[in-house]
Amino acid sequence: MADATRTTNRVFLWTVGRSLSTVFTKCLSFVDGIQIINEPFHMALLCGPERLRDDGSRIQAIFDAMVARASAVSQGNGYDVNISTYDWAKKMLEADYPGKQIVFCKDFAFALRENYDWIPQGYRHTFLIRDPRKMFLSFKKLWAKLLQDNSFQYQELPPYINPPKHAFGELYELYQYVHDHGLEKDPIIIDADDLQKYPGSILLQYCKAVGIPYSENLLEWEAGTGVVDSWKLADVLEQANRLEEGGFYDAAFSSTHFLPLGDPPSRDEMDDDLLPLIDKSMVFYDKMYAARIKPE
Repeated sequence: MADATRTTNRVFLWTVGRSLSTVFTKCLSFVDGIQIINEPFHMALLCGPERLRDDGSRIQAIFDAMVARASAVSQGNGYDVNISTYDWAKKMLEADYPGKQIVFCKDFAFALRENYDWIPQGYRHTFLIRDPRKMFLSFKKLWAKLLQDNSFQYQELPPYINPPKHAFGELYELYQYVHDHGLEKDPIIIDADDLQKYPGSILLQYCKAVGIPYSENLLEWEAGTGVVDSWKLADVLEQANRLEEGGFYDAAFSSTHFLPLGDPPSRDEMDDDLLPLIDKSMVFYDKMYAARIKPE
């Protein structure tokens, strides 16, 4: 392993889906001397040689169709997803990045599949959470759009999208693991609503805690996907999210700043299929929320 793990400031952001993690990553992309690595374990889970699949399902069919369509518009900037094993992802995260003072990776805790041997060495471990009511509602709207089916039920999603503990349980268990095993003495947690309402305060505290230079210039940026050219990510993900329609990151790439949103919907306004997921996830969310960085 390169000595760069000791000399380069390395920060990992673990999160759940639809949590503003991509717009947060886009924001940090404008820090001088930073190398962004985007979802390497997630790509191993979805597309690499060790991927999970649900052949025959309409979810798998639409996912495969999106990947195929994305491949047709390849710009060749990403790495070949066919080499994206978990071991390869770990080695890539621990590799040397000449000229870079900071390496920042964001990924989903559930993508580790509870195999913590894949956690890369030399990283600070931080966490981004979002109110499960907002997260699950956003995810359901996205997949209903992709499936063109407003009657779609969330439980139809396979385990590589809707993991056994619905992403929040996996995130909380990883949070406990890095603390209990000495990988992170005081894990930093930020909440998406706080980030949207108080971006200057939350971003300043986060950057100070993990050793990333902060500037108020990070609070505004240009819309578009050009920043992705500097990211290290799989070709499939890079291509799929440049599509005119259906990209998972459409809102993030069109953003120019953090935009406050309203309160989460009431329980009576939520679809019945989401209520059990929300109830199970709120237990983990509340524990992490209590330990989060608070606005100053």
